[in-house]
Amino acid sequence: MILGGHVFPKTDDPEEYVALHKKAGFQAGCFPFKRGEIMDHDRVMAYKKAFEKENIIIAEVGAWGNNPVSKDPVEAEESVKNTAAKLAIADEVNALCCVNIIGFYDSENPIHPNNFSGDFYAYALDQYRKIIDLVKPKRAKMCFEVYPFNFLNGADAYARFIEDIDRPAAGVHLDPINCVSTISDYFNSGKVMAEAVRKLRPYGIVSLHMKDLFLRPHRPNTELLETRLGTGGLDFKPLYREIINTLPADTPVIIEHLDTEEDYRLAAEAARKIMKEVLEDAV
Repeated sequence: MILGGHVFPKTDDPEEYVALHKKAGFQAGCFPFKRGEIMDHDRVMAYKKAFEKENIIIAEVGAWGNNPVSKDPVEAEESVKNTAAKLAIADEVNALCCVNIIGFYDSENPIHPNNFSGDFYAYALDQYRKIIDLVKPKRAKMCFEVYPFNFLNGADAYARFIEDIDRPAAGVHLDPINCVSTISDYFNSGKVMAEAVRKLRPYGIVSLHMKDLFLRPHRPNTELLETRLGTGGLDFKPLYREIINTLPADTPVIIEHLDTEEDYRLAAEAARKIMKEVLEDAV
């Protein structure tokens, strides 16, 4: 298990971007695409060279913002093209994966019942097979983010989708925190998150995301809200124990969704503390 996170460069220099990872003590990072950004090949290769120079793993190339499963055929086709381009770049720069959420039936109304229909599931299989078959990646995996508003909303659903897509280039990027979606999950979070790793390990977990949650009561309903790692209520020890004991030692865990360099420093400090405690408990 190695840590990564996001950084805040002051320029567009690839070497500065990667050097900030090293300064933060990160051994992994994300390729710096913004949503919808098109980057010329020379610039892509400059980032690859900078990562390789500092021996920092590219955990993921994000295809965020693309919706290959949209009911709008024009949007869907454009998103297939864009996602395939990101997967090809991931493969070329030796990233571990290209990752996206599965997507939505209706981009204008993403929380839609059709996101859970059998037809939508079949359409998603077809579209992501198409993306993988267009690229035929040799190294990078096409991966997906667990998300509560479509059918890929937990470890069991992810495992089924990987089996059904039937492509060796489909793999697992796991955000175990996104598997915590109910109050019961929250109070049993250590078990829920560790089980997600156990269930998905056979399908090839190549990278993970990491954050924390806290429960805000608002009777009769409640909210689970993201917060900086170490400031919420999740039980991370069972998860970290599972990662450390059963996944390759260089599996990247990317801290995410924070606003400042200081937030990432504190989150990484909390993560390292948990890792140290897990290793000490094993002695």
